[in-house]
Amino acid sequence: MPPPSVPWVYALFVTASDGMRLAAELKRRGTTCTLCPTPRHLSRSCGLALRFAPEDEAAVRAAASSVAVEARYVREK
Repeated sequence: MPPPSVPWVYALFVTASDGMRLAAELKRRGTTCTLCPTPRHLSRSCGLALRFAPEDEAAVRAAASSVAVEARYVREK
């Protein structure tokens, strides 16, 4: 996990099931992530987001592609 001063990256989804499917795939691959409510300052999407460390972004994008999940990625400032 990154130190608290490092911002998180969020994957935002159209549907909650997309978020859950991606989280399951990341768990299967051993990539650390957290399903959480979508921060309102980032989006008013489906309400579910996936939070992960910036250094895991490539792995998250690859996993999303492999399970056909579309996501928008936002770095927290």
